[in-house]
Amino acid sequence: MVPRTPFPFPSGNEIPGGKGGGQGVAGGIPATPCERQTGSRPIDALTLTGIALGLAMDAFAVAVATGIALVHRLANTLAFERRCRG
Repeated sequence: MVPRTPFPFPSGNEIPGGKGGGQGVAGGIPATPCERQTGSRPIDALTLTGIALGLAMDAFAVAVATGIALVHRLANTLAFERRCRG
């Protein structure tokens, strides 16, 4: 019986052709989450600026849409009150 790993990806024992003992597999799946981070490089300034700009534009669009929805809701509430008062 193969022991179950606590990680979402299979160990080398569960994949045909993989290394034994949970040391990862030949296909590049790491044995532990820490091994995934080795060899990573920092994000360059242009990529970081692009991500920040995209998030700012998304937040602005959400704020505008929320404002429009609130204005329409307030207008509908006032119109309903005017109809009820006669």
